[in-house]
Amino acid sequence: MNIYDEYKEKGKVSNDSLKKATESELIALKELVDEDITHIKNKLDVVKTELITKKIYANPDWYRRATAAKRIKGQLSQRLQNEIAQRKRERKARDRELNEKDRIGYLLEAMKQVLTPEQVEKVLDMWRQLRP
Repeated sequence: MNIYDEYKEKGKVSNDSLKKATESELIALKELVDEDITHIKNKLDVVKTELITKKIYANPDWYRRATAAKRIKGQLSQRLQNEIAQRKRERKARDRELNEKDRIGYLLEAMKQVLTPEQVEKVLDMWRQLRP
């Protein structure tokens, strides 16, 4: 069962499922959760409008459950956003590391094409000394 199906079936998501989900699954689930939050907000707004305009009170138990659901879904949305952001940071760090390796490789290739083997070795020895 993927994270999207788990949410649809249970209304919540386990931390284990959150960690196993792909980034695209997380984004799709966040969109669904945000839609649910918007739907609940709209219902609460209708109830508030009826109270103001018609002096009709909503069922207190329903109102309590609706506000609790909105809060819980908001927390889930935040968890999803944090996980998506964490994965984005990790992906950027991996990409940066790969780019750095590519640049060093290009530099070494350029040195080998322009410098003599002795000069290349001398530059590499100096680089090793300067490197922390």
